[in-house]
Amino acid sequence: MHFLILGDGDLLLKYKSKTSDLENITFCPKVDKSQVRKVLDYCNVLYFSVEDSMVWEYGLSPNKLII
Repeated sequence: MHFLILGDGDLLLKYKSKTSDLENITFCPKVDKSQVRKVLDYCNVLYFSVEDSMVWEYGLSPNKLII
């Protein structure tokens, strides 16, 4: 199993440091909106993760999941 992690959030360096000894993880920069479908088509399993935040209590919708 290989993990492809997309994005450039605030925790990127922390995650890269914690996983530097693992060979089955690839970090890639954020993907342009026009390329999202192509990237998703290569994946077998998708996982969307977010930080626990009060923002989610107000019904915020992760609009990038709707393609």
